[in-house]
Amino acid sequence: MEDALDMVITPDRPVAAPPDVLSRLAGRARDGDRQALDSLLRACSDDLLRVCTRLLGDREDGKEAVQEAFVRICRGLPSYDPRRPPRPWLMQVAARAARDCRRRRTSRLLRVVPSAVASDRLADGRVGPESAASARQARSSLKAGLAILTPRERDAFVLRELEGMDTAAVARLLGCRQRPSAATA
Repeated sequence: MEDALDMVITPDRPVAAPPDVLSRLAGRARDGDRQALDSLLRACSDDLLRVCTRLLGDREDGKEAVQEAFVRICRGLPSYDPRRPPRPWLMQVAARAARDCRRRRTSRLLRVVPSAVASDRLADGRVGPESAASARQARSSLKAGLAILTPRERDAFVLRELEGMDTAAVARLLGCRQRPSAATA
């Protein structure tokens, strides 16, 4: 599978790398391979930016948190366990960096939330006026809902519902226990 690994290393844009490729990149980066580190960071940068932006509610703050996460990832590589998948570890580092950025900016209000996906598009690919209005309403509702959550609740919601992480992974990432839902209890 060397071809897939080379594919991740060569592009200028981030590539969604398969988990086994990410694991090999992380292992090589841990062993001091700077090219593998660069490829690992490029391969996960879009995911980390999306998570940080959603956690912070602002793209510029998200970018700042990702830069901080990159520094922490570089510093933390010696302690990375290559037997574990790197994506949860990378997400955890990014989520912690985002929480730290939020703590430093407690006076800022939530301004940006993820866009709702509009399903009906015009022939030229643009979103139709009804879908655009629906997306604005969905963003407004999501923004209002996220604004009333505590930072920890917001983190859990973003990671579980918007990022699609499983509940056990979110609980581990946030350092809490997973409670069974009322439906499964």
